[in-house]
Amino acid sequence: MNPKILIVDDEPEILENLETILSDEGYEVVKASSGNEALANFEAGSFGLVITDMKMPGLNGLEVLRRLKQIDKDVEVILLTGHGTMENAIQALRDDGAYDYLRKPLEDIEELLICVGNALERRRFRIENEKLVTELRESERKFRAIFDQTFQFIGIMTIDGTLIEVNRTALDFSGIEEKDALGKPFWETVWSTHSAELEERSKRAISKAADGHLVRFEAFHPAIDGGIHYFDVSIKPVKDEAGNVYSLILESHDITERKQAEQQREKTIVKLQDALAEVKTLRGFFPICSYCKKIRDDKGYWNQIESYIQKHSDAEFSHGICPECAEKYYPDMDLYEEDAK
Repeated sequence: MNPKILIVDDEPEILENLETILSDEGYEVVKASSGNEALANFEAGSFGLVITDMKMPGLNGLEVLRRLKQIDKDVEVILLTGHGTMENAIQALRDDGAYDYLRKPLEDIEELLICVGNALERRRFRIENEKLVTELRESERKFRAIFDQTFQFIGIMTIDGTLIEVNRTALDFSGIEEKDALGKPFWETVWSTHSAELEERSKRAISKAADGHLVRFEAFHPAIDGGIHYFDVSIKPVKDEAGNVYSLILESHDITERKQAEQQREKTIVKLQDALAEVKTLRGFFPICSYCKKIRDDKGYWNQIESYIQKHSDAEFSHGICPECAEKYYPDMDLYEEDAK
């Protein structure tokens, strides 16, 4: 549907001619014979284009133009000018936002229609562009909200490793601002410079990712509180439709708790292995004295058998005397008389 056009002139004949020409082209036309009438019609309706005479009683065309732009900055205005107002029309194009001017009398209808079509097309493009800009800003706002609030570290780099975006989580972790990191190669940022080995690893990983490969490695970083955190780092290439890499996405997941659990597990395994090693010594061959029954340990010392077993196992001993020894060493005492009965 074509936008409505408001035509303004104090000469009825010109109004009628313009209305006929534009209506025949499918435009909806509203007429006004004065500046004040034009402004009242404009505020009451929705117009994409105004065609106004420059020289009119009351509000002249230049004053109407300026008032219209205050109401709607996107409206296009074409000025109709005679020889005496040509200079003012040119000034209006330069200073007041008029789209174009046409000389009176309007003898070239094709020139009129081309001017009208171009004016409306420019308005449409400007409105669509502003809409796209608004949508883009909203999209960027949503992206930034997600980008900054995610718990993982995220950065965007050029293919040579220059950091161009980094989220708030990463900045807050190290206690820095964007100016301290953006525009630098990633290996020269605070997340790499604490370790020469990590700097080189970052360079190699970025180079490989720039060749189109997904790269993963583990790294450690000092936090602002002085603690050391471990991260699972991945660098992913972003490709265009032709398969060419044009940027890199870096993601880091904090795996400190997992690493601590793994370290604790390793310590537990070592303890268990040590315990098993001690238990296994009781299953092997070991020297025992044929007379006193002492056992020689792996350091060459002789130990009572019960002391050796207690040291190398969880076994405990209580002392007693067997029937044979009782009869041999205590013949006058009937230690096992009750058992015999």
